[in-house]
Amino acid sequence: MFPMKIAGLALATSLSGSITFLVLFNMLNKRLKDFNAKEVRLSFVKIFLASLGMGLVCYFASRLQLNKYLNLIVSLSAGLISYIAFCFIFRVHEMRELWLWLSKRGRA
Repeated sequence: MFPMKIAGLALATSLSGSITFLVLFNMLNKRLKDFNAKEVRLSFVKIFLASLGMGLVCYFASRLQLNKYLNLIVSLSAGLISYIAFCFIFRVHEMRELWLWLSKRGRA
């Protein structure tokens, strides 16, 4: 863990989650013959791209020369806002459903 330190732990967790998803997805696809795999793959790619965009925004936001606590707050806020924006840019269906659900819940 020495060369990458905590970034290596985050990278390993992310890779492990992605590989586990792919293995379980293939197992499910084999068991369920009438499974809409194309839609799930497309959604996975869109979410992955939105995550990459958010990662870039967080990287550049963390490079600002601020107080470490303020830098953390700015990076987290920029990451959250950019992820939501990228999900809408890439037309992630699940984010639109969440947005509609939250807006309906707010009216009630």
